Parts: sequence; C-alpha cells; structure tokens
Amino acid sequence: MKATLIFSECKGWPLLNRIFKDGFAHVRVVIHQRDVNILVDPCLGYTNLQAYAGSDILVEAPGETHVKVSRMIEGGKLRRVFGPLNCVEVVKGFIGISSPLTLTPYQLYKEVTKNG
Repeated sequence: MKATLIFSECKGWPLLNRIFKDGFAHVRVVIHQRDVNILVDPCLGYTNLQAYAGSDILVEAPGETHVKVSRMIEGGKLRRVFGPLNCVEVVKGFIGISSPLTLTPYQLYKEVTKNG
C-alpha cells in the first residue's frame, strides 16, 4: 500500500501554529487503495475519515506539504499507540514508524524524507 502525508497549519487550534514550525502544525494521511483514496485526519478527541474517488484530494493547497511514502503496515495490524494520542502518533502507526522521539509533525517530516 502507498500513502501520502499532508503536513499543514492547524485550523482547529491556531495556538499550535505559533508553537510549531510554519506549515508543520498538523499531519494527515491519505491511504491509496485501488479505486479510492481514504483521508485519515486525526483530530483532538476523534479521527475524521473521508473517502474520495480519483485524486482530487492530492491537489496540494497553499501552505501544505505532501510527501509520498510506500512504507505502510498491513491492513488490520495498526500498532498500539504509545505516547500522546495526537496526529503524529496516529500517522506513525499507519506508516509503521515506531521512533519514540518523533513527536512533532516536522520531526515526522524529517523522518520520512531523510532517506530519499
């Protein structure tokens, strides 16, 4: 399975935009299936799931950074989240990263782009 990580400002918590690096206050993941793309948007207290036919979801909006990854875990084997239940931990679970020191969206961006 392949996925695309979408890094962006945080719309629901503007204070986070001041704390974190510009453009890296939130992360979402798009899981690419054969005929559909599934957007997983981990928010505080809930996770929003949306399905899209085609690739409209992959149009990069201003202020967003998209990173394609092919490192996905097998369906049904999402690792147990250890640490704060935030967007980074949820996305790390989907792409199989278990680094306990990757805590912020920008650190996750550096982790997935360091090899390539």
